[in-house]
Amino acid sequence: MKSLQLTSEEWDSVARCVNAAIEGPFIQEKVFHTLIGMWRDDARATFQQHATDRQGKYLHLANNSMNNLLGYPHKMYAELVEWTGLDRSEITVLFSRFRDATDRASTTAYVSCLE
Repeated sequence: MKSLQLTSEEWDSVARCVNAAIEGPFIQEKVFHTLIGMWRDDARATFQQHATDRQGKYLHLANNSMNNLLGYPHKMYAELVEWTGLDRSEITVLFSRFRDATDRASTTAYVSCLE
């Protein structure tokens, strides 16, 4: 795995995105597990326990959270800014940097279909 080269500010933004996915109105309970890959209570526990060590399950949670904040058709873009402090274009850049820093596949094709 690459050295995680996000700035402290970027990691804080990632954490706000994860929190928004878990606690915000963006992902309905009935599809949360399908979209995020863990139950909401497990996501909360992972977020609380691993947000600072940024390993394993937390990286999975962060990846899926940003992916679905961008791709799931919640259409709550003003609320997304309120929850994260970032608009969709800023989350797109953050998600791309996160995936590069964590050796995940390129988001270029996925992100370009959102524009």
